[in-house]
Amino acid sequence: MNHARPDTAVSVLRDVLTQQLGATEVRVLLANYQLTAVRPILDGDERVPLDHTAAGAAFTTQEPVVLSDHAGESRLPSGERARRPRRCPPQVTAPATVLEKRLDQLTDLATLAGYALTATSRHTDLLHRAARSRRMTLAAELQWQLLPARGCLAPEYELAGHLEPAYAVYADNFDWSEDEGHLLVGITDAANHARSTPLLTTLSVTAARNARRGGLGIAEQAAMADQAVYTHHQGDHSVDAIFMTIDIATGRASALKAGSPAVVLLREGALHPIGLTDQ
Repeated sequence: MNHARPDTAVSVLRDVLTQQLGATEVRVLLANYQLTAVRPILDGDERVPLDHTAAGAAFTTQEPVVLSDHAGESRLPSGERARRPRRCPPQVTAPATVLEKRLDQLTDLATLAGYALTATSRHTDLLHRAARSRRMTLAAELQWQLLPARGCLAPEYELAGHLEPAYAVYADNFDWSEDEGHLLVGITDAANHARSTPLLTTLSVTAARNARRGGLGIAEQAAMADQAVYTHHQGDHSVDAIFMTIDIATGRASALKAGSPAVVLLREGALHPIGLTDQ
């Protein structure tokens, strides 16, 4: 893997897993942008729905799914305890006895595969093309490229977000980071529908991210985003946003609301709106 070109990393990964595990087949799967199906990255246009399929169950639950047949087939998620992006697992076909003895190892290897795919996606368009069912608008391309990742699984929390319509989203975005025991989350929506709106969202998210990476709190993040938007648009356009910081150990949260996004607490099956004053 260390010497593989980015555009060949998936095929090298598949070959390594096949050799190391004694598998008869390994397929590396990827979920599409709509989160309606998964498909093998290297094996044509075959798509498997996420609903009511073993591959879909492995992706949505992030747990190993083993199908009992004469060969033994396993669809494996990333490791259970690692902080990681939610990735679609490799699909491994091997004798049932091999899967039974090496299921933990397979799961750990799936974790490493997920990290390898994340790194590879920064250097090649292979994965980006494989995840698309159709062409994406320029505005949607801007919004998806802003995301740090679609979500994250950790022992203390699960974080997930999605952009819809996936191939034509216009101005909505979210951002997050885990730093020094805190989870920081931002949700942004440019409040107009001009052609420049996607750039407005990009400007505000990047300004807030710049403040956060400079060690500033959510009030300063909002202030820098506000200043950037006003400097470029002189009050003609605005952005709705909410910024939150959550203490991972205690669950205590602080939030700053500026505009339409709302905070809702789900507890024991009931929704509880959290009233916040616009800043």
